[in-house]
Amino acid sequence: MAAGRLIAISVLALAALSLSSRIAAQRQQDGLPDDVGPMLDRYQRGEFTAAVAEAARTTRDLRTVIAQLTTKIPTVNPNGSDSQLRRLTIATFSLEIVMATRNSLFRDSGKLLLEWACSLLRRSETPLPAERLWHQAAFGVIEGAADWEALDKHVAHAAKRFPDDPRLPLTMALVWELRSWPDDRREGAGESGPPELVPALRLAVVHAAVRDETLLRWGFFELRQGQAKAALDHFDAIGATDDLFIDYLRHLFRGRALERTNHIPDAIEAYRRAALVQPSAQTARLALAGALVANQQRLEAGSLLDTVLAGPMDVLGDPWFLYGAADQRFYPQVMTNLRREVRR
Repeated sequence: MAAGRLIAISVLALAALSLSSRIAAQRQQDGLPDDVGPMLDRYQRGEFTAAVAEAARTTRDLRTVIAQLTTKIPTVNPNGSDSQLRRLTIATFSLEIVMATRNSLFRDSGKLLLEWACSLLRRSETPLPAERLWHQAAFGVIEGAADWEALDKHVAHAAKRFPDDPRLPLTMALVWELRSWPDDRREGAGESGPPELVPALRLAVVHAAVRDETLLRWGFFELRQGQAKAALDHFDAIGATDDLFIDYLRHLFRGRALERTNHIPDAIEAYRRAALVQPSAQTARLALAGALVANQQRLEAGSLLDTVLAGPMDVLGDPWFLYGAADQRFYPQVMTNLRREVRR
């Protein structure tokens, strides 16, 4: 009889395990994540990467994440420091999920989760200092997704919370820069931009904190329009800078403008300077090889191409591939600082 009970218990246990597995599989098939509550708790304990990865892996519709996280919002003493920190944690966890799923889910449910998280932070009448970091990270996520409408909406919210943010004037211009790009983002495409772009750049360029990057983007927009000489004026107005992103692209774009005005030797020098700023970046070295061929320096061009093809293809090490995403280049450091705030 004891043996029979054991067999019965074993059968029931196997059936329960099978049912649990089938329910979990069906939930995943339907795009429903496992309960994100424990994932949020892991996140708050500092298990950031694992918690975000699990949440991103187990859902195909982030609306369900909104529904589940809504139940985790504190309702007692909502303006207290503990409640504010909890909302910041939920919002930051949400933002990281959006970042992790941006390539597949942003335009469907990702931007809904991001906007919900933003509204959660806006419940505090006085923003926490860390909220500024959250908005900067959010800008990078949205710009990386190339969604100008989502960026426009988010800029309006951030401007009300932090009207003195030093990058805000440029971010407002980035709304129109994103709108000026076609989907394929090729250089030379999208030659007619929205009429709001240049006025927005004029407003941004007077702010010292973003002057050089504004000049860079203004010049490149002119280059896309075929106005190479006007573009050179903007590139040449950029001052000495320690920002490798701006320094590299300034020389790269100058090289392109100089080629278009048939100043090939000067273009070669500009490309060489870009390659010195970021030696592993492909774009400048490939452009240099092309200019060398145009200048009848085929042997050097061939040697350079051999070096490029033999080396690592480090796309993320090339600022050109991050150009359209703008603030996303700040994301790793900003998120490191934001996680530190969550753990306070």
